[in-house]
Order: sequence, then structure tokens, then C-alpha cells
Amino acid sequence: MYATYGGHVIIENVGAFNFKEFGINANALWRINNVFCYKNKIGLQLRSDSAVSNSEFSRGDIPINITDGGNRLTNIWCNSGKEGCLRIKPLNSSVNLRNTSISNLYIGEVYGEGNEVKPIINIEGLLVNNVQHRVFDVQISNSFITNAEGAVSIPNDLVSIKYAENIVFSNCNFFGQGLYASSNRYTRHAFYIENSSMILINNCTITGINKSSLKVQKICSDISISNCTFNGWGQAVANGDDFICLYFSDEIYRTQIIGCNFIDSSSNLNLSLIKSYSEPNNFTF
Repeated sequence: MYATYGGHVIIENVGAFNFKEFGINANALWRINNVFCYKNKIGLQLRSDSAVSNSEFSRGDIPINITDGGNRLTNIWCNSGKEGCLRIKPLNSSVNLRNTSISNLYIGEVYGEGNEVKPIINIEGLLVNNVQHRVFDVQISNSFITNAEGAVSIPNDLVSIKYAENIVFSNCNFFGQGLYASSNRYTRHAFYIENSSMILINNCTITGINKSSLKVQKICSDISISNCTFNGWGQAVANGDDFICLYFSDEIYRTQIIGCNFIDSSSNLNLSLIKSYSEPNNFTF
């Protein structure tokens, strides 16, 4: 299904199965409700200013691919992609991808091949000729992000954020594989962040991560983690610095960690909470 910009398309109670490219290719101004997409290469490709509700997108390479801004998604089931489950990435360097809101999302499981880490949620801008084209203003709330199982041969991150700004996760639950992981199938990080700023993680619970719960590296600033509970990290496959719950490296500026709880539910009683290679005055606790 496809319509050009300004189509004002409304679709409801529709299924799309086994398409080689897109189950639904929504250019702009679509209203999508009660849709089921299964085993399409991309289940839903979403351009700008559309609303999606009460729908399920499963299997294929990427169940949901958002390439432009101004979209609203609510009450969404999204799982079992080959390369990831939800990707928010500009279609090209001329696209200004901003203002995305997602609520009541259940998302999880990536089935892929090879040794490359595959994120369940991938928020990624572009780097073109050493110029960053960032993703702006994404809010994900009241959601479950889970990695209860995965491919035999790949690790997963729950969320990967690169070349992005003003990204908010609030009132979410994150579940890794915990003590059920194996050496080639595990949840590496709940959050992996690089070259980004103004990242807010608030009132979330993060459980069963196999290495650091959060890893921030390269040049990042204004990271805020507040009122979160970290329950178990560095489990099953961790070594060395993997036992550190919150790991900051390289140039990190103006970071706040406020009102968080850290619970060590593993058998290792020597887990560290925080490690930073930045100047101490860049952090507030």
C-alpha cells in the first residue's frame, strides 16, 4: 500500500503479509488503525505527520521504519525483526526528522545472523561528509522493551542512540536476558549512546542486562538519568568493565544521575556502579 504526499489516507482493519518491500509505505498524512503486518521486508515505512494506533508489526527485516518527523504511535505491538524492531532514521540528509511520540509500545526480540550487535530500538541520525544530520525530539513512554530471547548467534542492545538530540524515555520497563544468556546470545546494554545530547531517561526500570546497563561514549552532553531502578547488570557473560552499571567514556559533559536505585541481583557482590573517563565536574549526583 502506497500513496503520495498529501494523500490523507485512512486505513483500518487491514492485514499485509509476505511483501518483498513494504507491507505499508505511508508517505505522509496517513491514519492507520487496527492493522496487522507480518513477514514483510519492512512492515511499516512511515514518512511524516501520520498517526498509527492499535496495530501489530512482526517479523521481516524491520517491522517499523520511521524516516521523517511529526508522527504519533500508540498501543503498538512490534517484535521479531531480523535487523531490529523499530528504526528511527532519516531517509536522507535533506530530511529533518523531529517530533516523534510513541506510547504504550510493546517491543522485543531480534532474530539475525552474524556477530554484529543488533538493537531492538535504533535511533540514528546520519553522518555525511563529517556533518551530522541528527534525529531530534523523540519521546517514548509507558512502554515495555524486552529481550527475553534472540538469535542463537547475536547479542542485542535494547536501545541504540547515535547522532541524536532531545530523546526522552519515561515510565518504561526494560528487560534483558539476565542469567539465561549465553556467550553468543545476550543483552549487551539497555542503552548504548554516542555522539548525542539531551538524553533523558526518567522513572524507568532496567532489569537483567548482561554487561553495562548504560554505555555512553564519544562526544555526548546533557545526559540525565533520574528516578530509575537498575536491577541486575553484568550478568552471565560480563568481564572486566562490563560489571560497571553506568559506563561513561571519552568526552562526556553535563551529566546528571539523580534519585536512582541500584540492586545487585546476581551472585557477584563486587559490581561497580559508575565509571567515567570525563572530568568529575561534568557529573551531578
